[in-house]
Amino acid sequence: MKIPLTPDKRVQHYRELCERILLDIDDLPERAEEFAMSCEVTISSILTFIEEQGRVTDKQAEAIENIESGVNRWFR
Repeated sequence: MKIPLTPDKRVQHYRELCERILLDIDDLPERAEEFAMSCEVTISSILTFIEEQGRVTDKQAEAIENIESGVNRWFR
């Protein structure tokens, strides 16, 4: 069972996850270029929202987690 994060910890968690994903995207193979660009645009947009609004919506959190899973699949 997941323990719910406080709003501040939630923001910190997803900000750090976005930053990690952006680093991982740089290491994707060349054949994943379109996927990487799409992920980078989405993650950058969400990260800007987090920085400006100081919060993460449930839909954004879900998108971040889905993108993380997609990026991780390239490294298997």
